[in-house]
Amino acid sequence: KEVKAIVKDRIVEVDDVIVKDSAMKIDPEKSKIKVSGELINYKKFVYLLMNKPDGVVSATFDNYDETVIDLLEPEHQVFKPFPVGRLDKDTVGLLLITNDGELNHRLIAPKWHVDKVYYAEIDKIVTNKDVKAFEEGIVLDDGYKCIPAKLEILTADENGSKVNVTIQEGK
Repeated sequence: KEVKAIVKDRIVEVDDVIVKDSAMKIDPEKSKIKVSGELINYKKFVYLLMNKPDGVVSATFDNYDETVIDLLEPEHQVFKPFPVGRLDKDTVGLLLITNDGELNHRLIAPKWHVDKVYYAEIDKIVTNKDVKAFEEGIVLDDGYKCIPAKLEILTADENGSKVNVTIQEGK
């Protein structure tokens, strides 16, 4: 309905020719499209990097909390992007947001073996026993055995530990 209206107003150009038929078929990747003289850049996919702040949920919608999508500009929200993987509400860090479902699958599905590295500060001392447990695959409370992961101890003392955790599945 809106396209018909702007075509009727003669403000749409395709390859420098004013469009007269709103049913005209075009290839947005090959044609130069202008509306009111402004060039329209067609994008099938968007790829955004966000430093997710504390207190924001890695989701597209939430009834209670602000989401990473809520933080995006409207010009990016129209693409209906979603976070690739997730960071807990109280976790900060780099988050990829896209509408490219195939890329999302290739990055988060364990079968593709893509490393995800997290830095964590623990209020207890992490030991080599913990490192070994990660190498063997940790068994969760529900009995699920995680695929082997890497735990790198950066510092460990009576004040706690700082570690890097490298995983290939989001458990």
